[in-house]
Amino acid sequence: MIALSRSKWKSTSKPEKERMMRELEDRLPEGFTFQRIERFERYGQSLETGVFTM
Repeated sequence: MIALSRSKWKSTSKPEKERMMRELEDRLPEGFTFQRIERFERYGQSLETGVFTM
């Protein structure tokens, strides 16, 4: 998995983000499960990120 800049992440499609999160799931400690991509907003800025459960 490669590190992405914020601008590159923002321009990545949702299916591609989901693919990257599933790839990351394989590298996390056992028990972490990818749930979804979610958008968080605050102070006029937003960010989509992966939500994992354990």
